[in-house]
Amino acid sequence: MARFQRIETSEYLKLSPDDLCYYIGEYTARGGYGVSETNQQIHNLKKRPTSPAGQLHWKNEAIGYWARKLAAHLNLEAASRLITIVPAPCSKPADHPEYDPRMDRICDLLRQREPRLDIRPLLRTPRARPAQHEGDRMSIADLRNSMEIDLAHLAPALRATIIVVDDVFTQGGTFKAMQSLLTELPRVDEVRGIFLAKTVWPPIDFADLLDDE
Repeated sequence: MARFQRIETSEYLKLSPDDLCYYIGEYTARGGYGVSETNQQIHNLKKRPTSPAGQLHWKNEAIGYWARKLAAHLNLEAASRLITIVPAPCSKPADHPEYDPRMDRICDLLRQREPRLDIRPLLRTPRARPAQHEGDRMSIADLRNSMEIDLAHLAPALRATIIVVDDVFTQGGTFKAMQSLLTELPRVDEVRGIFLAKTVWPPIDFADLLDDE
């Protein structure tokens, strides 16, 4: 079984020292498709639902790819007994043309492998907000206010540990907003995060900066 890599909380001001967040691959910011397979599969995963059919084919392929990656990293039998899995919600509500439940679809494929998994879409977005990667990043408080708990999924009782599954970890703000909502639910002791990829930035070439001057 493959191993998740842990995100070092000391490198992110928005994380607390006791936060437990993990990732599978590294997504190189501004790197484009060709930098790595992770970049390619994240780009394909994030294709808009209104994209042409040819692009949606690759989006569907990426959903299957990431479901297989998660299954290779998770002990599905143990997870079915110990945790509740919550897919991160889309930044748009369900009636929006850009609604993209990609994380729900990935988790649904996990459940096909292990039907006993406790997977629940506990979080939803009642009003459209800009995606974090498409503009100015919202504060943790504003992100929290942009989401709500879907009360229809609170029964049966939740496990003490919730794992939020999201696509890309950049600064941790969205995770902290989801964590703050979910930790208020009955019987929940902790909320951890699993991310398909962690954002990394290519090193700055100071020689290029000097040439520009």
